[in-house]
Amino acid sequence: MIMWIPVVLVSLYLWIRVHQLKLLSKHIEKHYPDEWDRLQKNPMKLSARAAFMANLEASMLSGFLATVDDPKIKDFQKNQRRISVFFVVLISIGFIQALWVN
Repeated sequence: MIMWIPVVLVSLYLWIRVHQLKLLSKHIEKHYPDEWDRLQKNPMKLSARAAFMANLEASMLSGFLATVDDPKIKDFQKNQRRISVFFVVLISIGFIQALWVN
């Protein structure tokens, strides 16, 4: 039973991340239509979602979204770091606890 804790935590992390990415996507589409068009480009014929995610990551690291002083984008980046650290700690505790019980 305890072995399912990490699986549940990873699933919860992925669900939260996807939900936040959808909210961020809607915000970018509404407020930055030119950047939205750039994020939708898919020259390598990947799946639309994979291309969008790769373009979004690149834009947030060193592109237009990295230079924009938008509170929603900054909050998204800050929350992603916090959530990632929190879930890494929880998953580590879950694995340690699972190993300790066995």
